[in-house]
Amino acid sequence: MSSQAPELTVHTRIEAAAIVVAVTGEVDMVSAPILLTAISDALATDHSRIVVDLSEVGFFGSAGLSVLVRVAEAAVGRELRIVVSEAARRPIELTGINELLDLYSTTAQALGGA
Repeated sequence: MSSQAPELTVHTRIEAAAIVVAVTGEVDMVSAPILLTAISDALATDHSRIVVDLSEVGFFGSAGLSVLVRVAEAAVGRELRIVVSEAARRPIELTGINELLDLYSTTAQALGGA
């Protein structure tokens, strides 16, 4: 399954007993609703581990940060793991949202054990 905005592509797949939401492009106020829908759809499944792969994101704006806060609150009791590019890591850490999230550098790490 995939969704697309002018500068954002989202693909969802099952891998290593997790549902992976892979994002490519820019997350801004126009594309953030697509990201929110994709992650919300992943949370609606019975998978206990959800990996949001932002490793191919070149821009991550405040709307993307809002999405992560919302899904972190919705993911109580689930393993929500976020793979970050440098462009995504910087605003997440600057705002302190990293305290709410489990951040990883690679998808392989996020798919690995605890």
